[in-house]
Amino acid sequence: MKRLALLYLIVGTLFIATLGVLWWRVTQVTQAPATSLLTVTVPVYRHAPAFDLPLLDGSTLTLTQLRGRKAILNFWASWCGPCRAEMPHLESLYQRYKERLLVVGINIAEESETVRRFLERVRVTYPVLLDAQGRVARAYGVIAQPATYWIDERGQIIYRKFGAYSPSELEDIARAFLALPPAP
Repeated sequence: MKRLALLYLIVGTLFIATLGVLWWRVTQVTQAPATSLLTVTVPVYRHAPAFDLPLLDGSTLTLTQLRGRKAILNFWASWCGPCRAEMPHLESLYQRYKERLLVVGINIAEESETVRRFLERVRVTYPVLLDAQGRVARAYGVIAQPATYWIDERGQIIYRKFGAYSPSELEDIARAFLALPPAP
């Protein structure tokens, strides 16, 4: 009986120590400098999770409707400063490449009226979806905002980035994604 109690004590201690080490590693990654993988576009190559979300006008957009087109999904919130700063660059990109690339904004967990008021100030013409419960953000593994997912014609996530793009970085990634020559 004492051996069993000692075994439980050892296993429990190892389990707690492992959780502590994992927690320490996770917090170190999220506090890493701007050059960490959280702020770098990384290749992903996995199937994008399906979604069915409302637009502000009440209609819906699904991942299936994006098939056959290259798309960018950009998860954001109105209170997020980097999100606000990035939106005009995404709009500019959308205007330049909208025949070949669809930009879709996905607001996370805000009321539709809050989003509507925000978009009156920050004008974008690309579709904006409402993920009121954050269900789609969780399915995509969004851990920071803005979060941008580059999805190919077959529904595969090709690249992902947590953090805002600079205009030149956004242009470079878009041109590579669209198989265009580098900008002069």
